[in-house]
Amino acid sequence: MAFHKAPDFFIAGAMKCGTTTLHLFLSTHPQIFIPKGEVKYFAIDDPIQQSEITFNEPSGFGRYKYNSSELNSWYSQKFEAAEDGVLTGEDSPVYLASPQAAARIRDCRPDAKLIFCFRDPVKRLLSQYWHQMLRGRALYSLADELRAHPNELLNRSYYRDQLQYYLDQFPPEQFFFILFEEFVDNPSRILHDLSHFLGVEVVDFPSLEIPKVNQTTYHRFPKLRRFDNWLNRNRTSNQDQRSLPGYAIHRQPFLTRLWRHLHHRINPTQPNCPESISEELVEFLAEHFRERNSGLEEMTGLNLKDHWLGW
Repeated sequence: MAFHKAPDFFIAGAMKCGTTTLHLFLSTHPQIFIPKGEVKYFAIDDPIQQSEITFNEPSGFGRYKYNSSELNSWYSQKFEAAEDGVLTGEDSPVYLASPQAAARIRDCRPDAKLIFCFRDPVKRLLSQYWHQMLRGRALYSLADELRAHPNELLNRSYYRDQLQYYLDQFPPEQFFFILFEEFVDNPSRILHDLSHFLGVEVVDFPSLEIPKVNQTTYHRFPKLRRFDNWLNRNRTSNQDQRSLPGYAIHRQPFLTRLWRHLHHRINPTQPNCPESISEELVEFLAEHFRERNSGLEEMTGLNLKDHWLGW
């Protein structure tokens, strides 16, 4: 398979670990082109990681097929605006969690450079939970959500096993690992090293203050938001799907739209979390993730002990 402009590098994960901010910085570089948003092409038909796309009844179950002429054309168009000679890349955090994506990227671009961002797995899970709350996907408290759908939240923090998919497919010199906590503390150093890794000129980026991109926010009344999510549990909440060719978007009924308008008025978002998480649950998660990610320091060369809970 070949594309008009196959990407040279991938910001491939993990979710809620600063990939959107990294995308923003790199997109300002004069020698780099990255399409807007998360493309997710190489995992487009992964039923576990892309369930909202795979099992979307109005569009047709499993309609979007990797390597189909429809999706190949759609993907190629993402890079048509790239000028000749620039480095092309894409940002899709879902790739880290998808074994299918690892093999497909290797088949398409065996020389691709791969960028992975990692964050304290407990804090990453908490950020994902509140992100899902905002997107209409969390119906319960955190503890109840873990009981009902443990894989949904835990899976994206299993960095070691997922990274191994890629280590089995690519040589070590094609990887660049970023620790989220260090990126926040010293973005200049990370971007300097990353520029050398990508083979582009080291430039002064427009701002080295980490912008508030895709930052977690919280509803003032979480229980009311969960009730709203339950009322609207059958609606699709993933906005990224709207860029897919022929994706079916249906206007919500008037009463639903009225309720959602009222809900946003009486339950606005705020920067501070209104709910506390029990120390017992945090301690359990820290121990669980430490065991599941044992060996990650050796795999990546990152200093996790100074930044992550329980390490």
